[in-house]
Amino acid sequence: MADFVEKTFGSIPGLITGGVASDSESHTTRTRSFRNFVQSIASIKSRHEEEELVNKELSLQKQRLSKAGLTGPQKQESLTRIVYCHMLGYDVSFACIHAVKLAQQGALQEKKVGYLVCSMLLHESHEFVVLLVNTIQKDLRSTNVLEICTALTVITQLMSSEMVPPLLPLVQDKLSHPKEMVRRRAVLCLQYMIHKVPDIQDYVEPGLRRALEDRDPGVVWASLHGFHQLIQTDPSVYRDLVPGLTNILSQVLSHHLRVDYEYHSVPAPWLVILLLKLLARLGAGDLNTSQKIYPILKDVLHRTEPSHKMGLAVIYECMQTITSIYPHPALVDIAAKCVGRFLSAHNINLRYIGLKALTSLVQVNPLYAADHQQTVLDCLTHTHQTVRVKTLELLYRMANSANVQVISDRLLCQLPTTTDHHQRVDIIHKVVDITCRLEEGVLGSIATMNRILLLKDESLIPGDAGCRVISLLQAGVRTDREAREEAVKTYWELLQSPSLPSVMLQTAAWVLGEYSHLVTSPDTNQIVTVLVDWFTRCSSHTTRLWILSALKKLHHQVAAPQEMTRHLQVTSGDNESLQVRQAVRELTRLVQVSQTVREALKPRDSVNSTQLDLSLSFLDNYVSESLDRGATPYLPRGLRHVSTQPHTDSKGLPPAPCPDTSSETSGSVPEPAPGSLPSDTPRPDWSSSVSASSYNSNRWTASEESGLQVAGVRKVWGKEGLLKAPLTDRHTDTEVVLEDTEVSKSDERQQLAAALFGSLTDSFASQVSVLDLPLYR
Repeated sequence: MADFVEKTFGSIPGLITGGVASDSESHTTRTRSFRNFVQSIASIKSRHEEEELVNKELSLQKQRLSKAGLTGPQKQESLTRIVYCHMLGYDVSFACIHAVKLAQQGALQEKKVGYLVCSMLLHESHEFVVLLVNTIQKDLRSTNVLEICTALTVITQLMSSEMVPPLLPLVQDKLSHPKEMVRRRAVLCLQYMIHKVPDIQDYVEPGLRRALEDRDPGVVWASLHGFHQLIQTDPSVYRDLVPGLTNILSQVLSHHLRVDYEYHSVPAPWLVILLLKLLARLGAGDLNTSQKIYPILKDVLHRTEPSHKMGLAVIYECMQTITSIYPHPALVDIAAKCVGRFLSAHNINLRYIGLKALTSLVQVNPLYAADHQQTVLDCLTHTHQTVRVKTLELLYRMANSANVQVISDRLLCQLPTTTDHHQRVDIIHKVVDITCRLEEGVLGSIATMNRILLLKDESLIPGDAGCRVISLLQAGVRTDREAREEAVKTYWELLQSPSLPSVMLQTAAWVLGEYSHLVTSPDTNQIVTVLVDWFTRCSSHTTRLWILSALKKLHHQVAAPQEMTRHLQVTSGDNESLQVRQAVRELTRLVQVSQTVREALKPRDSVNSTQLDLSLSFLDNYVSESLDRGATPYLPRGLRHVSTQPHTDSKGLPPAPCPDTSSETSGSVPEPAPGSLPSDTPRPDWSSSVSASSYNSNRWTASEESGLQVAGVRKVWGKEGLLKAPLTDRHTDTEVVLEDTEVSKSDERQQLAAALFGSLTDSFASQVSVLDLPLYR
């Protein structure tokens, strides 16, 4: 290893100078001296000795650079040694100004070394970078191609946003330089400027478009990278580039490039892959643009030889493009056949790529997964973990409401066999997503979520898992009494466990506090006792707040709430958090107020002995006086639709009510005129003259006598609305019931395949089918 390091760093001066030194003997001497320095450091056995040697060397080079009359090659030698010390991790900031001076004053070789050291020691916000602006401008105006290329290269290393305005016009001028190496570097430099200052995008974009039509493939390639960066923000602005991109791709497939661009008989494979990525981004979700891309994609699939891995890489990228743009049935079928080649390969990498491509196809048409169900089942039990993980990703993408339970079980069964923490977290997030999004039954969703909440490793449990369970309960439990009772019983049983994760305990406390009063068992006193016990045992302040919130909902049903609050006050001592102590005080005050209200509402003996006047006869005088002043008499609800005359007739007396058949049947008495009765005569009971209930009951009786026969008719409507039919088992569509007592492994495999792939036909039929468009337009 020491010999390798020695040879590597010993060749650095020769690579930098390029063998152009005027004095070959001095060059050999410098190279030998630097080689001896590298060898002496490599032979050191301890860190302390290395620090002594390096610090001594840095002191020597610092003194040497401070001397006047030092030549360019000598500065170059010193900076080379300093760069090596910098690579070892030592501070060489004193050499920054010397590198800047060498870049400004040196010849071509010294200038390259100065720029190299500046790019390694400086950053774009360094104060010395400003000193290089004039030097870079001078080199960009130079007639030497190498100086121009060096300046364009250093711009991408050190340029800040403040340096863009003075350098942008000079860089744009280089787009029309006769040398292709200058034009290529200018395009890359413009991409870097757009990244630094996005506001210049509209000003730079015409130059990049002209670069797409350049005669040199390297310049075109560089411009494609620039548009790949621009398209990420808004693809719709650049959809007019599709004809030009398809033309470039067609020329590449026709072998119009030099043989130097071919790799294992595949013409410019990296350029083809980049073009396919651009077309996939531009054609996504747009039918008109996709129709222009269909013919070239078919050519890529037919002309690419799958004999080498590079050809397979191009085919895979083409399949990704087919599934990304607006789908075409014929192209999707061709891509599905190509996926079969990948899945049938013995190479693990090719099978992995096949599963990844099949995952993309499933999002277009789920039926393609059923064509490869045997291969998918084999991959579920594959010995390589990467293949199993990618297969689970495929199952996650093809999940629907019919097979979500089976897929969730397969994902959770993969957890014990997965050692990578990030993969375990990803599996948990997938299960939570499909359970809350696709599971139709509330009890099934809660059962799956409880399996996640009971994991021993709490770092795997998502932070919003408890909130998702609460959302499921709030959405379904209010109208489903069976689910309500089952949820309370489930979480009550879980609270009997000796230990629970914090998220599970918080969820159980919320469920019992919200819905326990709606069931007869368990008793509220038992629930409160268990919650108080968990409050004492748990140490999480957040969990204690959830338990106190549940106790606030249940305190009015407890036999001895004062003892409960007293125990909570003792448990939450001075070491408890401020929020928990405040919640305990609120609960204590709530119990006190509830007790006061109970005492105030308790019936007394004096109230029991009071005789209640249900006829309200004590209001008779008030009613008589109001009628004398012209008030409107009270009419029952059933008589309010009858039209009335003006309040008084010609004699100043209120008219009698108009005759009505309903009032006659109800036995109502006409209203006497005011003043016709002596003042001491008691007023009649208006509330008992005509009653709405008797009126409505007569109407109901009349409807019953209409002769409608309902005997033998199935009862469809009830008090709560339309009566639901008995629910069948939710898994009858996805599970195959075996009548045999012993199930063989092959039958279990068929049962799993039916559960996973049997529902894909129905789910795809409910979706909007893709248009059957002609391949060529």
